[in-house]
Amino acid sequence: MVALTQRRLAEVDALINEELLRLSSDSENSSYRMALPTALSAQFDYNFGKGFYANSTLIHGFSRKRKLGVKRNSTFSITPRYERRQVEVALPLTIQNYQKLRVGAAIRIYSVIFGTDNLGSLIGVGRTYGADFYFSFKYTMFRPWYCKDKLKRAPKRKKGGVACPSCFCISKIYFY
Repeated sequence: MVALTQRRLAEVDALINEELLRLSSDSENSSYRMALPTALSAQFDYNFGKGFYANSTLIHGFSRKRKLGVKRNSTFSITPRYERRQVEVALPLTIQNYQKLRVGAAIRIYSVIFGTDNLGSLIGVGRTYGADFYFSFKYTMFRPWYCKDKLKRAPKRKKGGVACPSCFCISKIYFY
């Protein structure tokens, strides 16, 4: 069984090398076209109140058969989450390519996010097709002058000030 698998891998490797050599020798005299990954994306977010939300996301990747190019996976997910200013907890349920169900988890504490889209692979449950873990850190480097001014003039609530809706973060740092 192992010898058969190794022989098949060697055949695939030889086929790939042969194709790459053919493309590299022809590249001086010819050109080729490659399709870009194309997808239709739709999102819906619903606020149930008291910090509870649900998000639904559909990304349908279009692939052209027998065309050279990168193909975009199709994904459908439903993500219930609890969200407050300082903390957020989310549990994404994702169906990858309309066939593999994946359960994930994410937590945000202030501006730091840790998460995974596939808990099963990290804890060793079921067949592992892949694993992921993500980390994100956001730091607001510059805040527009009008935001600072609005925060000073805004009426105060019992628990802190009112956020300026037009403020935005100019710089974000993500690590995936």
